[in-house]
Amino acid sequence: MIDRRDIETIKAHLADPRDVAGRIGLTRGKTAPQGGRGISVLCPAHGERNNPSLSLTRGPDGTLRARCHACDLAGDVFDLVAAVEGLDRDRDFQEVARRAAALAGIHLADAPPEQRAVLPPPREPEPPPPPRYPPTGELAALLAACLPCRADAEVVAWLDRRKLDPDLVDLYGLALALRPEARLPAWARRQGVPWNADGYRLIVPMRDAAGRVASVRARAVVPKREGEPKALPASGFNAIGLVMADHGASLMLASGRWTPGAERRVVIAEGEPDWLTAATHWNGDDRFALAVLGIGGKGQWTREIADRIPDGSTVAIWTDQDDAGDAYAVHIATTLRGRCEVLESYPDARAERRRTYRERQQEKSEAERAAREAQRMAKGAA
Repeated sequence: MIDRRDIETIKAHLADPRDVAGRIGLTRGKTAPQGGRGISVLCPAHGERNNPSLSLTRGPDGTLRARCHACDLAGDVFDLVAAVEGLDRDRDFQEVARRAAALAGIHLADAPPEQRAVLPPPREPEPPPPPRYPPTGELAALLAACLPCRADAEVVAWLDRRKLDPDLVDLYGLALALRPEARLPAWARRQGVPWNADGYRLIVPMRDAAGRVASVRARAVVPKREGEPKALPASGFNAIGLVMADHGASLMLASGRWTPGAERRVVIAEGEPDWLTAATHWNGDDRFALAVLGIGGKGQWTREIADRIPDGSTVAIWTDQDDAGDAYAVHIATTLRGRCEVLESYPDARAERRRTYRERQQEKSEAERAAREAQRMAKGAA
């Protein structure tokens, strides 16, 4: 039986992000450095092939931390090993720990206590760094390099395909079209290619909890290959604490209260198309009546933003009908509980997905483990 001291020993041996990534075989695919703090690799949990979204770093206690920005994988080295091996971290922990120990090259059963590694006393957690957003001057220059959506044929075509009115998008100041020939800063690029050269030309301002434009997201208006992102944040900068906001929502964030005549209703949508739909179709001629907020990815919604929604408001959560959308809805509802009336879209379907989520994850893990075992047996027979 693996005990707490064994767990600490394994964590001590498997603490360096780059070393662990190499041992576990995650450096054979595409990787990206993280400025000396760690490495980003292709996530084994959801089988991505092109864009490394799994971040491996050292936590405040000196041990490895894993977090995928595209799925729910997050935790320590045992969560990482479980994902690679197709095991359930909780149910199969003894097996996960044994494989992690083998990966570290240690034999816990044979090692005397005095030879086991012991972690130093944990350090006090460092306060999180303040959000870092693009420089104000560069952000202003990029926005100045944009046109109204109606002036760009490709942007208009993208909006038309989603039954969005370009005139309303322009009237409400929701998005802009990035000029194809505009020169862009380094953070407005994907893998070295400028946004406008790669089809990411619908620009949506992103606002902080005070309602100020602090960054942007770029949405692709041309078809992208499977696995390529449909929208991009400012590269190298933090997107936490930033949301899309229509005019009514911007006023609400700036003041923390409702303007006279407002309906005291908030809609929170996931992704640019749904946010634009809500902001253009539900407000009618009065863009002050309803506050429409949009989230573009994991971690963007924060309690600071939630605190700007006045008490007693009715909040409709309109996230995608999938596990990620359900997780966003739960997180948002938790930050508003007790102050606002929270309504979720399709609550029965969401409740059913949440009920079966763990079962589906276990079935997936067992199927992947069976497939790997079959491959090993086939290799052994050959």
